[in-house]
Amino acid sequence: MNPTAGIFYVNPRLMRHFWILQIMLPDNQSMIRIYKTFVSNHFKNFNKNVLDEAEGLCKSALILHQEVANKFKKTSANFHYEFNIRHLTGIFLGILQAKPEYYKDADKIAKLWVHESERIYGDRLVSEGDVKE
Repeated sequence: MNPTAGIFYVNPRLMRHFWILQIMLPDNQSMIRIYKTFVSNHFKNFNKNVLDEAEGLCKSALILHQEVANKFKKTSANFHYEFNIRHLTGIFLGILQAKPEYYKDADKIAKLWVHESERIYGDRLVSEGDVKE
C-alpha cells in the first residue's frame, strides 16, 4: 500500500475492515491561542518579564515545528520522520514543568524552550547532520 512503489490495488474485502478518520490541524492563530492559554496560565506565578514572553514562545515553537515538518519528510529510509501536533505538545509539556523559583527571567525560559525542542526533535533525527540543520 505504498503510494510510490508496490501494488496499488487494495482488495475491497480487506478494506471493509478499516475506516479512515482525518482531522485537520487548526490554523496558526488558533494554535498560538491554544498554547498561549496554557503557557500564560502557568506563567502567572512567574516574574512579569517571563509572562510577557508567552506569545513569542508559542509563535517560535510553531514556526520551528513547521520548519522541521517541512524539511524532514518521511522516506523509506527515515520512515519515522513524521512530525505532528504530539511533538509540538511535548515541547510545551516540558516547559509547563518549569518552577518559578528556578526560572526568574525570560532568558532561562528561552533556554528551556531550546532544550525541549532539541530533546523532542533531536531524538527523532538519525544523523548529526540532520540535527545540525
